[in-house]
Amino acid sequence: MTRHLSTMAVDYYRHLKLISRNSWLFLAGLFFVSMMFAVNSLILNLYLREMDFSEGFIGRVLSAGAIGSMVSAVPWALLIARYQIKSMLIVTTILSAASCVVMVTVASEWAILGASFLVGAFISLSRVASAPFIMRNSGETERTHVFSLNFSNWMFAGIIGSYLGGYAQKWYAASIGEGPASYRFVLYAGVVCCVFAIVPFALIRAKAPPKEGSQLALNKQLLKERGSLLFRLSFPFLLVGLGAGLIIPFLNLYFRDVFGMSTERIGVYYALVQVTMIVGTLAGPILSKRFGMVRTLVFTELASIPFMLIMAFSNNVPLVVMSFLWRGALMNMGQPIGTNFTMEMVPENVHALANSVSMIAWTSAWAASTHFGGIIIERHGYEPSFLIAVGLYVASSVVYYYYFSKSERKIDGVYRIIGTAHH
Repeated sequence: MTRHLSTMAVDYYRHLKLISRNSWLFLAGLFFVSMMFAVNSLILNLYLREMDFSEGFIGRVLSAGAIGSMVSAVPWALLIARYQIKSMLIVTTILSAASCVVMVTVASEWAILGASFLVGAFISLSRVASAPFIMRNSGETERTHVFSLNFSNWMFAGIIGSYLGGYAQKWYAASIGEGPASYRFVLYAGVVCCVFAIVPFALIRAKAPPKEGSQLALNKQLLKERGSLLFRLSFPFLLVGLGAGLIIPFLNLYFRDVFGMSTERIGVYYALVQVTMIVGTLAGPILSKRFGMVRTLVFTELASIPFMLIMAFSNNVPLVVMSFLWRGALMNMGQPIGTNFTMEMVPENVHALANSVSMIAWTSAWAASTHFGGIIIERHGYEPSFLIAVGLYVASSVVYYYYFSKSERKIDGVYRIIGTAHH
């Protein structure tokens, strides 16, 4: 066992040495952007509640951000296919930070909704660009590891952002004063972290997009050739987005409302779940090589469901917290694998489009369900949202397996993609 672990560690280190300078700089920039995202995920809902906004309005704010991500995804994909990613990352980082400042400074509902939309639109570039950037700046040997590192990087930023965000709010409340100002202070600190991302982004040695990309457009021929496959690749993520939006963005309110937890304590749990998600994400490539990307993704998604049911019905705090940690690890273990699988199933000049279509499917579903999730929670509590989410996760797993179970074959002891879906 020890020898096996040692061999795995050496193999992992060997792959890390192959990762390009551009990829490391990209990951560094995304780390700072993700810090702002982590702080917002922890603090924004609590801040809006402190400002006496209802769960229904909070749902609309979250929905506005998701809609911003959705409507900008295809335009970003088309721009990425034509132009260098570096300059786009720098500009959108500045604009997303400025929009976040507006969102936490003004008190007008419409201004908050508009700023949330802009934050979602600008910050979505980094997500749309991730997969094409990695494909352009990595080789086949280390690529799966870069995808996992990309996701783990976001998780690691979440650990620091969640822990420091909860602690900073407590410190401000104790030292200067409680109320909305303590939450606003933390949100501003997140904006500062986002601005730091400009430095590593500026150091990237930009690579030109593939020549085929300059011809990319949403034309009838492309949709005829790739439309069916893009639908099958994205539809399962739409189902996941519908389920996740109903409950995941409200879990900080769930811990505060149901168990009366403080912001600092919630921040600690959010940091811990990021740790478990990192472990799961790093284990993903190892499992996918042994069992295949499709089987690994489906299994981990289904395995998370019992823990969601515990969270829905149990009042035992240690059991609920452990379920929260395991659900996060399992449900997110397959996400980078799914992205890698999507990229491997389409040609290079369709990478950005395929990534944006999957993102549109997920974020459009998230936008709709987050809006209704806030209303459901406000009127009926948290249990219905948990149960509906469980049903949608099961449906997503079944559909994904049906579409792609025959798209991989074990060759030389490793599962490899052999073509598009056979169904």
